[in-house]
Amino acid sequence: MDDSGPILVTGGAGYIGSHVCKALAASGYLPVAFDNLSSGHRDHVKWGPLEFGDITDRQSLAEAFLNVRPTAVIHLAAFQGGDGADPDAYYETNVAGSVTLLRAMAEAQVTNLVFCSTAEVYGMPEHLPVAEDQELDAITPFGTSQLMAERAIPDFAEAHELNWAILRVFNAAGADPDGEAGAWNGDHGRLLPTAIQSARGKRGSLPVFGTAYDTQDGTAIRDFVHVSDVADAHVLALGKVLAGQSGIIANIGSGIGHSVIDVIHGIERISGLMVPAREAPPRPGDPAIMIANRVLADSALSWRPRRSSLDEILATAWQWHNREAT
Repeated sequence: MDDSGPILVTGGAGYIGSHVCKALAASGYLPVAFDNLSSGHRDHVKWGPLEFGDITDRQSLAEAFLNVRPTAVIHLAAFQGGDGADPDAYYETNVAGSVTLLRAMAEAQVTNLVFCSTAEVYGMPEHLPVAEDQELDAITPFGTSQLMAERAIPDFAEAHELNWAILRVFNAAGADPDGEAGAWNGDHGRLLPTAIQSARGKRGSLPVFGTAYDTQDGTAIRDFVHVSDVADAHVLALGKVLAGQSGIIANIGSGIGHSVIDVIHGIERISGLMVPAREAPPRPGDPAIMIANRVLADSALSWRPRRSSLDEILATAWQWHNREAT
């Protein structure tokens, strides 16, 4: 149990955020979700109170810090967008919003931060599996904006004695095994929710972005990591920064790659339904293969992906979407 005080979780009503809040509560913390509910859901705030606000709004942040008086912040709020999203939104939320949050933390004298970043900061990796010391060469607006936020953190830390950790999350997927949280239909174009809804006849055919990659079946290979494992990594990182450690940067992935076709066949196997799919052009900035080297997460955080077999990821996602339908 931990009695160090509340933990402010930006984006705490979102997909990863809700799982992080559950994991925090299970570890004895009081999670307080700070969310504007633009993509998060009020029904996902179950393990602590909600502070309604936006990370780009300095006043709402100041009020939240005054009301909550948190010991630390876990920062997950980000604009992930989708195809055709305006680049302005990425930089306004992910860069300007993160800087506004860092300023508010300094003013409130909150000195502990865990930041949820993304594997997209690596761009097109030269070596696989991707290690943290590879060149950072983000291509997409989301990856670039998250990389800019990453680079602001050490500067603020030097000026304000901030303890911090950055977790570069690969493809978070699946749902809470207890059925208490999961991705909403088609959240940010996530593959699993979209494919499951296609199988259930709730949407049209699944677009497969790229079918001529240099992979065994021509489709992109990704590192899928169970969202509950991702949540556990954030709690472990929080414990490190609260203990005075700082500067941890770690990949959070399973270390195993699965293709889009693997996922489609897995859903068909678990559900007994066909996933209608169609070829679509590859998306700009999408590498053929992205798999995490997770050695540092093991050594620095004692973290291992305990639920991240593809079958368990797919089974919990399928359970969540069927539960949601009832």
